[in-house]
Parts: sequence; C-alpha cells; structure tokens
Amino acid sequence: MRFFVLLFLAAFSLQLQAFQFEHLNGVVHDSNDNFYLSSHNGVYRYDGRHFLPLSKAAGLPRGLVRDIKLQHKTLFSLYSNGDVWITNLTSLESKKIASVEATKLALTNSSLFTLGRYDVKRIDIESGVVSTIYSSSSRVLDIDAFANLAYLMTTEGVFLIQDGVIKTVEALSIDNGNLAATPHGVVYFVNNRMSYYSTLQQQLISNMEIDNADNIVFAAPYFIYFTDNESVNEVTLTDLNITRTGINTKKKNYSKLHVDGKNRVWGLGLNTFEPIEVGLKSSELSLGSKYNVLEGVAGELWIGTTKGIFQKTGRNSVEPLAWLNSQISAQAFEVTAFQLFNRGLAIGTDMGTYFVDLASKKITKVHDDYVLNFSVIDNTLHIATNGYGVVEVSSNLELIVDKKLRQLLPSLEVLDINHSGNYIYASTKQGLLVVDTQDWTRSLFEDGVVVTDSYVTEEDAICSDLWKRRLV
Repeated sequence: MRFFVLLFLAAFSLQLQAFQFEHLNGVVHDSNDNFYLSSHNGVYRYDGRHFLPLSKAAGLPRGLVRDIKLQHKTLFSLYSNGDVWITNLTSLESKKIASVEATKLALTNSSLFTLGRYDVKRIDIESGVVSTIYSSSSRVLDIDAFANLAYLMTTEGVFLIQDGVIKTVEALSIDNGNLAATPHGVVYFVNNRMSYYSTLQQQLISNMEIDNADNIVFAAPYFIYFTDNESVNEVTLTDLNITRTGINTKKKNYSKLHVDGKNRVWGLGLNTFEPIEVGLKSSELSLGSKYNVLEGVAGELWIGTTKGIFQKTGRNSVEPLAWLNSQISAQAFEVTAFQLFNRGLAIGTDMGTYFVDLASKKITKVHDDYVLNFSVIDNTLHIATNGYGVVEVSSNLELIVDKKLRQLLPSLEVLDINHSGNYIYASTKQGLLVVDTQDWTRSLFEDGVVVTDSYVTEEDAICSDLWKRRLV
C-alpha cells in the first residue's frame, strides 16, 4: 500500500506562518505604534504590515515568553524557565538580567517586579540587583504598576508597594481576582464586586452590581474596560458606573485587553489580536484558529480555552469545569491540546501535561514543558513540546527515557507528531522528520522549513486541494 503525507508548510504568507505566532499571551506598544507580541516562540514586533522576530533581530531566545513590558526603548521579557531578558530596541541588543520563578511582570519607573506563586521579587533596572519584597504562605494572585507605584493582590487582600514598603489597601479574603493600576490608584475585582482605591484621596468606592470582571485595563482620561465572558464593557473611573456594555462587535473570549497610545482598545486571544470597536482603522490580525481545542469526553463536549477548561451545557451556554480547573491551577491557564488516553484524558497546557482519570477525577501532572500537540502510538502518549522535543509517557503515566527519537530530531520544537505502521512523522521547526522505528533510520524532508502539521493517508484518500508529497 502506498502512502502519502500531507504537509502544511510555513511558507511566505502570514496565514501559513500563523503557527509561529500562536499562543499569544502579552502585548505592549511603543511611541511609533509598533506592537510587540509575546508567544510560545519568542517576541515579535508588528508594525502594521510586517512581523520581525526579535530572536533574529535582537538576539532574544526563542521559547515561551510569559509576559513582556516596555519602558521607553527598553523591552523586558519573562520566559517560562524564569529567565528575564532586557532588549535595547534602538541598538537591538539583548541580555539576560535575572532568573526567577515567576509568571508575570509589573514595571515602575525604577523597578521591575516579578510575580511568583508565593512571592514578589524586585529587580532594580539600573543595577540589576534582585531582592524579595514579599514572601508569604498566602498565594499571590496579581500585580500591576503605574509610574512609581505598584499594586499587589494576594489571597489576604490588596496592597500598595511604594519605595519598597508594602501598605494595605484593603484586607480581605480573596479566592480569585485581578487588578489594574491607574495614574492615581488601582481598580480591582474581588468577591463579586469592582472597587477603585484612590491613593490621592485615600478613598475606596465599589460597584456591587458588577459580578464578573476579567482583564481590567485603564484608558485615559478616566475609563476602565473589562471582559465579562464574551462581552467587553466600559465604566467610568470616578464612580465605577457602567457606561457601555458589549462594545465588541464580535463576541469572543479574550485573554487580555490592551490600550494603545491613542487610547484604542484591543483584544488579545490565543491566536488573534484585533481592535475591539467599530471605527478603528485597523483590521483583525488573525493568527490561527478561532478556538483552542475541543474534545468529546464521556458524552460531554469539553472546551480548552486561555482561561482553563469549560463544558458545553446548552445550545449557547458553557460553564467552567471548576473541579478540574482548580486541581490544575488556582490561576488562569491556557489549554493547548486534548488527547483521550488510557481511560482518561491528557490535557496539554502552557504549564505542562496533566492527566485526568475520568472515573476518580484524580489529576496527575506528567510533564512540565509547554505542550503543542499529542499523539498515541502503541499505547504510549507522545507529547510534542515547545523545547524538549518529543516526550513519551507510558500507560502507567511514567516518563519513558528513550533518547532515540530525540537525538534524531532536527529541532526540539515539535509542532505535531503522527504515525503510520512503523513510521513516525514529526513536524518540526526545521522540517519533517520521518523515522522507521524498525531500524531507527531517518529521513528529513523540507529541511530548514517550518512544518506545522502532517497527515498520512492512502493514495485514494488524498484531497486534491492540499499540497502532498510521497515519502514512502
């Protein structure tokens, strides 16, 4: 039987290069209206027409960037391994300044703050000295900054960080929430209410009618924008009264909102970056699929999103799988892949691979690296990762130490893995690797070209509109 493999190549068009910009999680802009987008594959600059990978232009590493911040002509990048890099956008020179365990950055005029699970560290911009300014058994939820002030949210309340001193804004028990710094205070959502604390007046106001608010951002002169599920809403800062709801023409779950230098509001999704309101002279920048992943699980439809896992409960309704999300992470996490495996479900996330036993609802963390895709070969789970190549897991959820395939890979960034008979097909950053597992001989096709996906089919099943190549 003759087989063909269908290759999906990253050619020279934006659409086919889309995967390079998938898994977006951060955006900043400079005074020249350039956007900088952080992704699973490093940081890219977008000038409205072209993308420039800073890994090539400025020597930044590739790999998952969790957050970015910009101050004048200096870009700060936080990688998933904890490395913090600084890039001079004028000279396009980059260097590592610190290594910490963190998931988010906040930037004041003189300090860069990193948000860990139970601590906050301060990096002095001038000297590069790293110090711990907050450490507790209480979980840290969020951090943001404006000018010289930073604001911190933990499970014990909301706090102000000023001149290295932490002051209490409001002490209360918090399970989940988020905040945004403003020129004169902080807006935050906790416990089914939105509040604003003015550092100038030292007064706190609240709106108890706002019972859901994510991705809070400030827009001059006095507006606050936030998401409520698929709706983007607007309130005035002075009184927190809702002025507009549903201002986005496309109903969509955004992972972040961004306000540019002209006070235009943008929405960041897993693979899209687009203007929110009609009238902006910019079109949607489509960078991939419109949703993360879907999977039928025990007769239910599970949906992987940038904020965890949801279950379809009605024709037009979904609800978060709270029992599952809480076991994976107390904070929002991004779901990148699903795979039914061994009477359970393998879940790929930006924090690693998890396995849920559907009978007991027990969660087991299997691996730490960012997951791009799954495949099951001979009752073994193969994980295509962002930086470790292909990771193999047995049916007992044990990591299999097998360096054969890893040593054959042309790149450790594996975007997809397939198999047919004795052959394994690995789509990588540097071509399509075909391995005969009988003798472990390799063939490399499209050497140096990004291959995003492959599908093996019999000759009479080939779709004529897809580019194909006979490999075996």
